[in-house]
Amino acid sequence: MSKDQKDYWEKKIVGWEDTIYSQKKSLKSSILEKAASRFRGILKKRMSVAESLIAPHLKGKIVMDLGCGSAVLIQKLIKYKPKQIIGIDIAEPAIELAKNKFKDFKAAKAIKFICADVRKDQKILKGAEIVIGVGFIDYFNSEELLKLLKNLNNKKFLLSFPEKIISSREILHKIYLNLASCPGSYKYSKEEMDSLLKRAGIKTWWYYDKENIRFVTNLPEPD
Repeated sequence: MSKDQKDYWEKKIVGWEDTIYSQKKSLKSSILEKAASRFRGILKKRMSVAESLIAPHLKGKIVMDLGCGSAVLIQKLIKYKPKQIIGIDIAEPAIELAKNKFKDFKAAKAIKFICADVRKDQKILKGAEIVIGVGFIDYFNSEELLKLLKNLNNKKFLLSFPEKIISSREILHKIYLNLASCPGSYKYSKEEMDSLLKRAGIKTWWYYDKENIRFVTNLPEPD
């Protein structure tokens, strides 16, 4: 991500996550974020869907969660006994919160957190067997996304998919992004995503698309 993206998320991430996942009201949340939180139940549901899709494939694997935030998803996945989970996020406040959550965890060596910009350092993906990104590729332009997908060529992946569609929800989301001064957000049609995946050398993939929850993945399809 650009420095603007880093600045944006370091200021925003804690309050943004609180409006979605916290049971208590956060004093750190702006009026805009509190208003937007009324429409964010779908993001909590998206996290649950990600867990259900990825859970059967985690045991004994090295897993990387891109855009891990404060480890909300990692807290859910550790019970599926991966060999290691590595959380990556561009925002230092999120990484510090994530580390705090696991400081007394018995199997702490199985969990690692790194503050890094995946756009600039994709060597960081080396060694991962499964890569997860929930709400992550939304902030990649097409060139950046192609580069990422090329580095996922020999890995299993589950990426939430910001599909380019016309709906009242998407219009409201665009208004919110403008009001929040988000420095970059991208959506792709399935045809555009198919093209990027092919150019990246990825052979097979499929889309999960139910109730406005969308993922693109090359995990085995459930029966």
